[in-house]
Amino acid sequence: MDSFIAEFERFAGAERFAKFVMALRGQARAENRLMYWQEALLREFCSASELSAPQSLDEVVSLFAVKPMTIELGIVSDRLNLVESPISREFRSVKQHASGGSHVTVFEVKFHPEPSSSFCAIEDRAGPHDDSSVATEIIESFAQAVSRFQADCKERGQCFKGFRIQLTSYVYGSTDFKPLKHQMGMYFLLKDILSETLTGRTVQAKLVGIPL
Repeated sequence: MDSFIAEFERFAGAERFAKFVMALRGQARAENRLMYWQEALLREFCSASELSAPQSLDEVVSLFAVKPMTIELGIVSDRLNLVESPISREFRSVKQHASGGSHVTVFEVKFHPEPSSSFCAIEDRAGPHDDSSVATEIIESFAQAVSRFQADCKERGQCFKGFRIQLTSYVYGSTDFKPLKHQMGMYFLLKDILSETLTGRTVQAKLVGIPL
């Protein structure tokens, strides 16, 4: 299956491949079906390569789950480095409720610069998992945070060279798991890292704790 993905990526090209994977984990999943253009692209590829395509949405999702989620950051001559060297962050938000319960959002991530790329790649390095669906939801929430961060920065005329985000660990509680909180946490981290970069005061590793 790795060869199928590699051949499909070469056939589709970086832009269409990234769009395919993003839609697979977003709109296609929400509607529980492949988009028509995704089905057409798979048919074109299989016709050209004589390989067999997966038959169901679940099979396609499972096949492409090994690939990191990517987000186009734009190609501009004066792009900035969001991160100059690998850095790590632990995000921790613990909110105690009056009823005695609590909400916990805890995860650790690493950021790596990829200055020759115009994409942000987000990948799961927290496995192996008994159930990878939680990590997938966290990765998707990170992607939403990056997209929001990118949109905010573009309004200020800021565009970035490529970088990679790796989810290295997380705390999961079935009763209080909220992907939106992970999105908010990642968005805060990105804003904080940008502030450090612009002031030349990047910290290689630190714990960030805020209430969500």
